[in-house]
Amino acid sequence: MNSLFKGAAKLLNINGNSLNVYYSNWNNDRCGYPNIFLLHGTMSHWLDWKYQIASIEDRANVIAIDLRGHGMSDFGDGFDVNILLQDIQGILNALGIKRCIIGGHSFGGMIAQIFVRNFPKNIEGLILVDSSYHYEPKWDDWLVEILPGIITKKLLFSDNLIARSIAKGLFFSPKTSKEIINEYFDDHAYSIARYSPGVFKCYKCLWGFNSIDWLADISVPVLIAVGKDDKIMPPEEAEKLCQLLPDARLVMLNSGHLPMYEDYQGLNLAIEEFL
Repeated sequence: MNSLFKGAAKLLNINGNSLNVYYSNWNNDRCGYPNIFLLHGTMSHWLDWKYQIASIEDRANVIAIDLRGHGMSDFGDGFDVNILLQDIQGILNALGIKRCIIGGHSFGGMIAQIFVRNFPKNIEGLILVDSSYHYEPKWDDWLVEILPGIITKKLLFSDNLIARSIAKGLFFSPKTSKEIINEYFDDHAYSIARYSPGVFKCYKCLWGFNSIDWLADISVPVLIAVGKDDKIMPPEEAEKLCQLLPDARLVMLNSGHLPMYEDYQGLNLAIEEFL
């Protein structure tokens, strides 16, 4: 995929921690392009957006990061919502970017909403992919919370038949081909093996997340994209989210929870039209 990218990923020291940052414009030779900052979902990395980056780099500068503890980024002292917000702001400052479109998938979309609320002057658009306005823990969250981290890593967050079976049932549409599912697992094999057991429990920082009372204050244009077969963030959640935002457009995709892979062409087109 590197041959398709105009930029590269580099490790930056942000807030005393090493973070892996993909950027289209390290040479500062693409002035006048809009900037898009992309956040991945739980237990993932920036390459989740590989097809979208390749699609939109002709018209935008893309920043895509590995959140703390993910991909090639160090875990440091762990993370909570405030630390993640500081990391995003720190990266924007390091790159000299004053305004951007921010987008996120699932967990990353919730963080993006919070960032828009806290730093509205930095944001000119919002992209939410299979995300929601609220989150309450489900059975798998409680399982991760209860089990010791080392057991969770071996059982759920390593490349084994149990983990693949659970992920296939939860994250993918029944219509998604085996080739796409295998591509996703192959892309994540290295980062999954690298995870510290401690990172699994950090997602508790968004248990009880609810933006319903302040979504009306988000005045920038918003693109909401959701998979028709998403079991994690069902389409009706996206429809409600669209109703709560003043300037939002909803796009339904032929996918489960991972349209970046399952229906990347549909998602690419939606983002291109949004731009």
